[in-house]
Amino acid sequence: MPIVSPVDSDVTATVDLELRAIYKQFERVVVVDGVSLSVAKGEFISLLGPSGCGKTTILRMVAGYEQPNRGEILIGGRSVSGIPPYRRNVGMVFQSYALFPHLTVAENIAFGLKERRIPASKIRDKVREFMDLVHLNRLGERYPNQLSGGQQQRVALARALVIKPDILLLDEPLSNLDAKLREEMRIEIKQLQASLGITTVFVTHDQNEALTLSHRVVLMSNGGVQQVGTPTEVYQHPATRFAFEFLGGTNVFPGRVMKRSDDVTTFQTGSGLTITASNGKTTNADDFACLGIRPENIHFGEGRGAQVNTPNRFPAIVEESFYRGWTREVIVQLASGDRLRLVRITPREGDTRPEDEPGAEVVIEWSPEDSYLLLDH
Repeated sequence: MPIVSPVDSDVTATVDLELRAIYKQFERVVVVDGVSLSVAKGEFISLLGPSGCGKTTILRMVAGYEQPNRGEILIGGRSVSGIPPYRRNVGMVFQSYALFPHLTVAENIAFGLKERRIPASKIRDKVREFMDLVHLNRLGERYPNQLSGGQQQRVALARALVIKPDILLLDEPLSNLDAKLREEMRIEIKQLQASLGITTVFVTHDQNEALTLSHRVVLMSNGGVQQVGTPTEVYQHPATRFAFEFLGGTNVFPGRVMKRSDDVTTFQTGSGLTITASNGKTTNADDFACLGIRPENIHFGEGRGAQVNTPNRFPAIVEESFYRGWTREVIVQLASGDRLRLVRITPREGDTRPEDEPGAEVVIEWSPEDSYLLLDH
């Protein structure tokens, strides 16, 4: 059935990849537990989650290296159950790149074309085309051990793309690169995917990669899907405590809903701190829940005391302060004993202000819209 593509809400796209309640168990360990997902043609999807959550196993099942115990995988509307990897027309880039050490760059890229018995003249043309595409046009005669990590990754990408796969699968391809090169390759992958329009499934444990690259993020934990949405949706509207914390939320308080009025909730932490919230899950009075505040949404306020009728404004004392270049991380303690972490832009006039110093008496505040009520799982 046609779906509205997240790539462009004004066009209708077909489903290129569909997972129907797939389940995978190794011995007694369930690693993928009934995952269902539809990926539109040309869409870039990231499977994001901690190690062991099942994301790489899903990728390997799509590629055909593993078979689900239950459920079905469809590529282009066709079930691939029992179809071996070489007949699925899927390109995969492994975390280790998996280049053939005895083959040159050109021979590595040509490998899939030779397996498909493409004429030699066409193979030469295709290899040149894709070496140019990934900026390796002068390295065709080198061997993998003569290349940098970034160059090896480009070879792996070209080898996966040259066969014109229906689906491109990327298994943490940036994890072995240093920070600067990882940033550069992130941009290159995004530009390549956009220019080729290829349906892509990207596995990562790095939230920045997922948010930067993806049309949609699939957040996973313990073999299941926690939340699916655009980068903005999963970051700004986390469905669960896990989603909030995995996507950078560090201030989380268990407690109880005191009262609700329209879209405003009064929440009390276990220490007795009262917080006003107008974002997150619908809850009822006396419900137990969690509340989260992102560090970048907490600000220093004016004055030394909490003003009457001003929500989420509290006196605090600075405990620690860490310079991180263009940002500064500050940890404060409230009178209730609760600790909060806030992050702010480092001022131009210097890397510290009086309120940054440990022991400083400050006032912190944040909007009710920046208080997230969360399901506790």
